Amino acid sequence: MEPSPVVFRTKVDGWLVAVLAVAAVGVLGAAAAAFLADPATGWLLLASMGGAVLLVAVLSVPTEYAVTGEAVVSRYGVLRKRIPLADIERVYPTWNPLSAPAWSLDRLGVRYRTGGRWHGLALISPVRQEAFLSLLAERAGLRADGTGLTRGAPPA
Repeated sequence: MEPSPVVFRTKVDGWLVAVLAVAAVGVLGAAAAAFLADPATGWLLLASMGGAVLLVAVLSVPTEYAVTGEAVVSRYGVLRKRIPLADIERVYPTWNPLSAPAWSLDRLGVRYRTGGRWHGLALISPVRQEAFLSLLAERAGLRADGTGLTRGAPPA
């Protein structure tokens, strides 16, 4: 019987939410000023902001990570990324700022292979990283290597 999926919500950095809020307030201020000068421009700015907010929401709410019996599944809005457990080579802590389905820079880098080649790097930020790593080690057959997890025999 396959183990039930365990879902981990994303960790959220307050400063990131603050940056998004300040940007939204700035656009609202610009739209208000534009309404005074030219109402059509004000509506255009409001429509653009609404579209941007909708796009961010559709691509990021909710953001969560599930560990199933066969894969790590990242869900970010309407999108999903599935990484088979057998393909995971290494999991390690990182502060990599590349765009990723993660609302925090306190992240885990997940290196994985497909077809014997390096296929990619997934950056995730589960709120309970230790519990995530422990479950992933158990289900994927990974071993602790000091700061993260790795596949293979320990060094001699």
